Amino acid sequence: MKTSKSLIFFLIVIIVLAAFYPALSRHPISLFVLKGADEAVEAFKVSAPLNGREVWVEAVPLSPAQIKEGGEILGQRDLALLVAFSKNFGSFPTVIGVPVTQEGWPGFLGSGLKGFFSDSMPDAFDNLQWTDRFYLALNLKAFPPEPFTAAGQVTAVPGNPTAGLSTPGSTPVPNPAPTPGALRVEILNGCGITNAADWVARRVKGPGIIITDTGNADNFRYPQTIVRTCAGNPVALQEAVERIGLSPDAVQEIPSLISSVDAVVIVGKDFTKLRRRFRERNRH
Repeated sequence: MKTSKSLIFFLIVIIVLAAFYPALSRHPISLFVLKGADEAVEAFKVSAPLNGREVWVEAVPLSPAQIKEGGEILGQRDLALLVAFSKNFGSFPTVIGVPVTQEGWPGFLGSGLKGFFSDSMPDAFDNLQWTDRFYLALNLKAFPPEPFTAAGQVTAVPGNPTAGLSTPGSTPVPNPAPTPGALRVEILNGCGITNAADWVARRVKGPGIIITDTGNADNFRYPQTIVRTCAGNPVALQEAVERIGLSPDAVQEIPSLISSVDAVVIVGKDFTKLRRRFRERNRH
């Protein structure tokens, strides 16, 4: 009899969990992350579903005054000021301050128990309890992707840092028309490594470069990262190639591409080497 009651109770628990599972993606944990030091300060909104789905990261534009204020908050590691600062951009139950400029996120955001016990950013501060960090470490299956803003996504309206920002499921407001003469570039993942195209897009974009889109290539078997262009090899493209550590030989000039872009970057299986070399260059 006891066995039957236990079985029934267990089945009820399973049914309840199954019923609430979809809600974990519809009502994710919302975090505000302030990261950097001095004048190199960035802010991010992180939306973290706890059902194994992809974490959403959105860069938050900061005004010069907000960058200065953010640098002071991070330098002082002042949690109360960080909470107050986050209210300029929305309502966040969780705030995290990371007073370093190195890439990545605190270990409990996606690196499991290993990151929980051996955090690579020990100076980070937040309003989480240790149980919250443990819960996030168990439920986030991978590090949040690095944010980037492509043409066609939304940007902040000058004078209003929160206007126009998109959130999952919202209707984005398109960017202004691209600057005349800017090179339109598409980034495609040809290696199968999660977020490889987004990582490259963040580093390719710059003066004279408009990132039109990111996505998957026709296959994931490209051994090397290549750049296909029908616009010759202008200075902006040369500089973008140098930023991601490619040699000029990686650029292939072809007669034409799809009409909406001037160049396509296909990220190959050398992506991990490119990323490692990029980090080594920027440590010095």
